[in-house]
Amino acid sequence: MLASDEDALICDMAETYHVLDIWALPVDLLATLASGLRENARIWFKINGLREVPTEIVLPQLADTITLIMYALAGGSSKGIEKPELFMEAMRGQTVKKKESKGFDTGEDFMAYRKRILEGIKENG
Repeated sequence: MLASDEDALICDMAETYHVLDIWALPVDLLATLASGLRENARIWFKINGLREVPTEIVLPQLADTITLIMYALAGGSSKGIEKPELFMEAMRGQTVKKKESKGFDTGEDFMAYRKRILEGIKENG
């Protein structure tokens, strides 16, 4: 472990065991403590060739994935369901443009608009 990344091991030992001077420990104790480090310790990522991904990014991505799966299973845009807001977009400051709803002053205005839509469907269908 020391050969892989001494700094990562020192940081993990300080964070987990509050050991600031790993060189003051007997080798067998250092090895025991190092093998007991959590699976997301910096040194384990380094040894396994992985890049550490913060929980603050993984959890919102998981939530967004589940949200999009549920959106797709519900019929999504084919049923006119509005796309849900996603955590990652909010974290990045990306705002989803909401469609402005169409309002009508009278029932006649609505029926005229409806008629134009239905006629357009008949012409295209």
